[in-house]
Amino acid sequence: MSDYQGAELHKLVERYETAYAELRAAQEAVRGILADVLLAERWRQLGEGFGAGGMQNPLLGQPPPVLGPPPVLGQPPEREMSESWSG
Repeated sequence: MSDYQGAELHKLVERYETAYAELRAAQEAVRGILADVLLAERWRQLGEGFGAGGMQNPLLGQPPPVLGPPPVLGQPPEREMSESWSG
């Protein structure tokens, strides 16, 4: 393997490592949001069971968010990708 090929391989590995770290961070963010939504929904259900309708989400201080429809498979995300994802 030439020095040039080694340098190119090193750049690719760095790019993939950065993209992987971004993906893990996004996964953790989504996991946190889903946990908040699930907890808020359970809190609302418990409140309704005790006769307290229209309770607010104690975790966020506001009603739980209304999520839109999921993205269609194959549809690009609406936000721009970072440089690590662009080739």
